[in-house]
Amino acid sequence: TGRVQDGWTMPQEPELASRPSGVSDAAGAWIKRICLQHENTSTEALFAHFQEVPKRAELTVNVVNAARSRISAVFPINQNHRGKPTDRGGCHPFHYKCCLTLYYCVLERLLSLVARAEGRSLGGHPNVKGQRVEAAAGDMEALDALLNCCIEVAVFSLLGSRPGIGFPAATKKLGLTNKTYQLWHAIEAFCGALTAPTDGDYTSSLPGMPLDVQEFLAGMQVRIEEELAFLPGSSILRLVASSPRLQPGHLEGQLLASFLDEHRSMCLARLEGAARALLVECPHLQAVDGFGQRAAHCLGLVLDQQLQLFFGVHASVVVCAALYLLIKLCGLKVPFGKLVGVLEGTLPNHEASIFQQVLVPIFTAGAEAEDALTCMGARQYYNDIFLPVMSRYPPHELMAQADAQPHVAPLPHTIGPSSKGLTAVPRRVLGDVTNRTPTRLVR
Repeated sequence: TGRVQDGWTMPQEPELASRPSGVSDAAGAWIKRICLQHENTSTEALFAHFQEVPKRAELTVNVVNAARSRISAVFPINQNHRGKPTDRGGCHPFHYKCCLTLYYCVLERLLSLVARAEGRSLGGHPNVKGQRVEAAAGDMEALDALLNCCIEVAVFSLLGSRPGIGFPAATKKLGLTNKTYQLWHAIEAFCGALTAPTDGDYTSSLPGMPLDVQEFLAGMQVRIEEELAFLPGSSILRLVASSPRLQPGHLEGQLLASFLDEHRSMCLARLEGAARALLVECPHLQAVDGFGQRAAHCLGLVLDQQLQLFFGVHASVVVCAALYLLIKLCGLKVPFGKLVGVLEGTLPNHEASIFQQVLVPIFTAGAEAEDALTCMGARQYYNDIFLPVMSRYPPHELMAQADAQPHVAPLPHTIGPSSKGLTAVPRRVLGDVTNRTPTRLVR
């Protein structure tokens, strides 16, 4: 029999007739250890943080209801007449409980960090104690993103990453595809929670993330950077288009800048690999002094001054357009189809559809119509979207000298008002945890 938590019996792990494809043994063992070790303590430890919060009852109900609603949308389980999970139909209750326990453990660790920071800065003064915890736990957008992250990790760890299940399938089922920018930061908070130093808390026994989970999270961030965060309707579009302007020390501005820095690094690393392969496939390009550096300078202009060219477009399509523009400016010839073929063969996990089906949002009077998209190929994107914008630059500015540094200008983006939620806690960038895993490096 299973153990009891929240008034119901903890279900045992299901016995599978056959092992699902794409499942990581290390990831599965890791999340099961967390569940079995903390199933009886995660709820109590989490809600102990609300003791100093005036609206602790309301906050508790909101956190519990949101967690159960989101998790059951991905791990559906039948309910008996008392509203308790059963194993009749839907997913196995053990999977549901693993995901819930993981979320409670991570959220508890994050709130512990918030509480410690509050104690250090405020000295535990009675009229302010608990305010930061209340603000963090009440930031439902941040909680949704963290919950989204935990659910994707649970799906990967328990069910694998085969087509139809792997990321971003659960995110789509949750209806959060327009919130992947928040998910990107939640991944960093998730990693920071599991790697932060502890002071003998109950969560100090949380097992470290296996490499498979680290690489999965890194892969999620890359998918968000290269495409998902820039889909029509994404929250990042509103951030970069609203006011006030990005200011030093502004929390939301710092978060946006950290994301755009990683996005920039990913694009330039991808271009560098493509340029090297292109010089091998097309030796006549070697006549251009510093071809790779010039290409990086050109793409740097796009990243720093024309970020709108990425909206609704896969990052590799923009990389392709920047390379083609430089080739044309140098007066050389490389068929566009050959350039696409080199990128498809060089960059990992790149299908032909990435360059054949570019969904570009239609802008009217400076405003984006989220449901108005036009489908085109990468060549048409270059001709109709990319070239008209970049042709405004004089050729000498696009064709920097070989030893010139990529153009870096103050971010021209504007952002919305600051939000003080879980993203305000001390975070540790995923790259610091994994030392940039191979998945992250290759892009």
